Amino acid sequence: MTTSNQNARITGIAALLAAGPALAHAGGAHVHGFIEGIIHPLTGADHALAALAVGLLVGQVSGRARTSAAVAFLGSLALGLVLGASLGVPALELGLAGSVLAGGALVAAGRGASSAVAVGFASVVGLLHGHAHGAELPAAVSTVTYGAGLIGGTALFVAAGAALARLGSSLGARLAGAAVAAAGVALLVA
Repeated sequence: MTTSNQNARITGIAALLAAGPALAHAGGAHVHGFIEGIIHPLTGADHALAALAVGLLVGQVSGRARTSAAVAFLGSLALGLVLGASLGVPALELGLAGSVLAGGALVAAGRGASSAVAVGFASVVGLLHGHAHGAELPAAVSTVTYGAGLIGGTALFVAAGAALARLGSSLGARLAGAAVAAAGVALLVA
């Protein structure tokens, strides 16, 4: 496969992921259990884009930072889910959209992210997105069951983003990051 084909595929995938509803946190009606947790990253644009951005960033860093950033994101997602049920965060939707913009911009900037920046960014993004889901969980839904599905589905997006960044060209990953950042701008103005 040529580099231009790889770049086109990466850009196309990012554009497809950017399409759809602006935000996926309209309430808890979609939350029922494990399967819905797995499916949410496929149907929630802000969540999918944030996880993809973290994955792309994971693919751009080297060594143990790859694993550390991915684990920090998923662990913070779980922590945020638990905290979301009891703590309110003002302007959370703004933070979610901003995390998509910032993640895309960080990836688009290239391989300059340090391990600490990658892990720190992944932790904050995971905490924000987990909190949003914890805040909308109906009382009758098991946080553990839904959370296991959500983390599993999200891990697939992180792995896909990392694979795109590692297997594609640097330019392709940066273009995908720019597409994610553009989607973040669209989320912010929606």
